[in-house]
Amino acid sequence: MDVLLESEPLPGMAQLVLNRPHIRNALDPELIARLRDRLAYHAARAQTRVVVLRATGAAFCAGVELRTMREQGQSPLADNEADARALAALFAALRGLPKPTVVAVQGPTLGAGVGLVAACDVAIGAEEAKFCLPEVRLGMCRRWQPRTLLRRLDYDRCAGMPCPVK
Repeated sequence: MDVLLESEPLPGMAQLVLNRPHIRNALDPELIARLRDRLAYHAARAQTRVVVLRATGAAFCAGVELRTMREQGQSPLADNEADARALAALFAALRGLPKPTVVAVQGPTLGAGVGLVAACDVAIGAEEAKFCLPEVRLGMCRRWQPRTLLRRLDYDRCAGMPCPVK
């Protein structure tokens, strides 16, 4: 099964579809590399006017695949740093794409999946879309989170929001 589907439903519209529904479209090094490759292609392609990111199945993206995270836990530090740089480069590629990016979120989105959404220019969510950063409950903050998420904040709106603390 191809982990990333690609089509052009309308002239100028590139549609990239995460296609790993059996594991909730979780990211692994192969999918991250494929996304980066296709984004670079569409950045340079004059006929591409907009890139739409979608996913198959009930979930948009469950973040980094658990198998990948387990492997990273057994890998040398240099390998972990390379994986983190690859994920950060994916978010940077989305943020820096010279074409508008639109993400259509149809279901739960966790961890790095939230990063994909935040890195796009426009996010459209179905009623079933839910967003979660489970690592925050463990007191962890991934290196990509501040840069990717903070650019999406509307500081004026957030200033008046309550911040409950347990």
